[in-house]
Amino acid sequence: MDLLHGDLDDHLYHSGHPFSEPDARVVVGQVLAALAFMHEKHVSHRDVKLNNIMIATKPTPDAPATPWSVRLGDFGTSQYHADPALAPDGRINTHGTPNYKAPELFYQVEPEEATLLLFEAKADMWALGVTVYRMLTGEAPYGVLPEDPDPSQVRKFCREGPPKGPLDKAGVSELARGFIGVLTKKSARQRPTAGQALEHSRWVSETA
Repeated sequence: MDLLHGDLDDHLYHSGHPFSEPDARVVVGQVLAALAFMHEKHVSHRDVKLNNIMIATKPTPDAPATPWSVRLGDFGTSQYHADPALAPDGRINTHGTPNYKAPELFYQVEPEEATLLLFEAKADMWALGVTVYRMLTGEAPYGVLPEDPDPSQVRKFCREGPPKGPLDKAGVSELARGFIGVLTKKSARQRPTAGQALEHSRWVSETA
């Protein structure tokens, strides 16, 4: 069993600054690989957030070349889908942390996806998009942590996309903005799966 050293939320708080894009890419690639594996095994995480991404190793002043290695944890709300073809009708619940929740979980809209597994997997992807935004800006895209967001803030996010001010202030690249944007599409159907994001995202695959 790995010895873990806190989570990404702790790191972001104590470091006092956002993640660099090279570091964030490494971390996000590992989280995507974990989600792709889970979804392939018919398991949805249902609470992806900074607090649930645990640190195994990271660079330190004494060892700056130490690579980032993380583990996706806290499966208390995860769901195994014994029947991956099961339709989502009547089985939607509002799991997850409010500041990371996909709009379809806020408003319990008619599911766009044909199966409950895919519906929940796409909600995982939205939560990852919010996670990446927080990693690169140090700020929540809607709501003031730890307060629950006002529904109007979520609607504004869906209408206008990720707030640009914090992205501009942090100097976030266009590739990273595009990656966040595609993960947080209002339409779940337009979001990639974890496998698609891992394989086809230029931002994730870009080398420093």
